[in-house]
Amino acid sequence: DIYRQSQASFLAYEGGILLCPTNLARLVAIDPLTRCVLWHYPYAESNSQSMQQFAPMQFIQPPTGSFAVDPPAVAEGRVVLTSSQGNVIHCLDLQTGRPYWRTDRDGAKYLAGVFSGHVIVVAADHVRSHRLQDGAREWKQKGSLPSGRGISVGGTLYLPQANGGIQVVE
Repeated sequence: DIYRQSQASFLAYEGGILLCPTNLARLVAIDPLTRCVLWHYPYAESNSQSMQQFAPMQFIQPPTGSFAVDPPAVAEGRVVLTSSQGNVIHCLDLQTGRPYWRTDRDGAKYLAGVFSGHVIVVAADHVRSHRLQDGAREWKQKGSLPSGRGISVGGTLYLPQANGGIQVVE
């Protein structure tokens, strides 16, 4: 499948659990010592093509949105994930895979990370925060078009902008 072979599947590891997004709309948690699947979570929307059963020679169409492929972010015993195939931000329990909350991506291009209990997402014209605890929106900071992922240093997020500037998010 030409589309999926070009999409990275970023792994995350925390507390003895390896988190493996499949790019087929499932997150799988594995214990690497025992090689056992601990849990799996389907994160596609019900009408998504990726929820259909995968068969040999079946091709999955690229997503219509312009979402980046994000690695799962792990913080405070929770996993936050998005999908290039969907329009939802998910928050799960790291140990069980039980969903805590989900919220619409609402224009977000990518998940910048989780910092001190805040889920930070980046859109074309702003950066915003959702509470890790319940997904509620906390704040929104206007900005210009981002041109990269940025870097977090000492609790401050520095985002490069297409206009050559740097947006500082504290």
